[in-house]
Amino acid sequence: MSPRGDLPIVGSSLSKTASITELYAVRDGLQRVIQDLTRVQERHELAIKKAEMEGLESRTRLGRLEEQVASLVLEVQELKLEKNQTSSKRRATASSSKTTVNERLDGGSPGRRTEPRKLMLASPPSNHSSSPDQRKVPMAMTDLMSHTSSALPEPDRGGSPEPKEQARPLRRAAKGKGKERMTTVNVPDDPEESDAVSVHVKSRHSTARKSMTPTKRTEGAGPASSSRLSKGKERALSPPQQPFQPDGQQPDTDSDGDMQTASESSETDDSGDEWRVWQFVGEGSPKAGLAQAEGPLDRDELEECLGLNKDALEDIDRLIMVKKPRFRFSVFENIAFVYDPHMLESGPDTLLVSWGTPKYNHFARELLKDHFGVYGSCLHTFVFPRQQYHDGNPGWWYLGYLQWREFNDAPLWPLLRNPVLRHTLTTTLAKSWDCMDADDIAENLGNGLLVQYNIHISRPNNFHEETKQFIEVDLRGHAREDDGLR
Repeated sequence: MSPRGDLPIVGSSLSKTASITELYAVRDGLQRVIQDLTRVQERHELAIKKAEMEGLESRTRLGRLEEQVASLVLEVQELKLEKNQTSSKRRATASSSKTTVNERLDGGSPGRRTEPRKLMLASPPSNHSSSPDQRKVPMAMTDLMSHTSSALPEPDRGGSPEPKEQARPLRRAAKGKGKERMTTVNVPDDPEESDAVSVHVKSRHSTARKSMTPTKRTEGAGPASSSRLSKGKERALSPPQQPFQPDGQQPDTDSDGDMQTASESSETDDSGDEWRVWQFVGEGSPKAGLAQAEGPLDRDELEECLGLNKDALEDIDRLIMVKKPRFRFSVFENIAFVYDPHMLESGPDTLLVSWGTPKYNHFARELLKDHFGVYGSCLHTFVFPRQQYHDGNPGWWYLGYLQWREFNDAPLWPLLRNPVLRHTLTTTLAKSWDCMDADDIAENLGNGLLVQYNIHISRPNNFHEETKQFIEVDLRGHAREDDGLR
């Protein structure tokens, strides 16, 4: 064999060796990848086991917390039971003294009502000039004066009883049936169907002013909001209700049907400070709103007409269900909802008055402050009087386009020295809140655990224009041409 014949064999062997080396390198690389994947898998398994252990520990802690909560609930129930028993004993002990007070107020007549729910209480003008010591107490009140009655949703808030009106029909299209249905608001025959207390409050915003000049409420020029497309049924405003005017005056109207505010008398003492008579009204709708309230609207109609989303509707539902002392309201853009409003009224001025904890009042104050900064303080306002549940006519009533602002210059509880008046107020609040009895409310009002919070509502310059357009565009209602907006 020649030397040249061996060369091809050597070259072929070297090529095979190189191929095997490459295969070994690939194998080693795959083994490293497998090892890395194995380590990753082990880490994942450890993480899963750790998460399962943490979940088990969390469930265990949750179970212990639930047991603690159940134990606390039982303790609270026991404390409430003991408290109710103590309150019953206290009421039984004080019943004789209360009976004595009531008989003295009633002049000893057993035939008279001892706990009227709508009262008038005022300081006689002679108190302002009788002595310097009396003038130093601007919030004094004396003399039980009269009982009055009111109607829903616009109660009569005059200083003396007015003749009862007939039931007022409110027409609106039946949902999805293309025919009208009739709903009525009945005037209660019993004066106990409403709550009101009149008190003197010294104003800190004006001095030496004898009266308020009549002012005409006119339509403004601002554009009406049309952010919500109307999908609702046609509605008609309720027949006219006669709004209360101070001192028995009748409302003046011009050729356009706009109402003029009657002048309101006020008293001044020798120091030049003004006295105003604020009347507490436990139910109904405020005078600042439409005299012919639009409604009632149920939950489905709010969703259909106003385009409210699910969260907003749930917030509105919670207003009806909550059983706590607070200002029960919700605001969405330029719409506001108030459940079971309590009011302080004096002439054309209306205060939505509530009592709550200082913490909640601060929350409500900051919420409205932030909301007004974005959407403004003029809101399309709806109210839901609680009494309508019992009247079989529940729903939300539209009061119009109203301006809101905080007002804390009419403290009510410090003025009520008469035990019957205090009982009237606390009983009204107890029925509204349904979470504590009248004695507990009186105790919390006295020790400052419940603090008064007021919102002043009034008609802005563009009240008529905004209100009319909201009804026609959003609520699909049409005001009758012969009545106009009141």
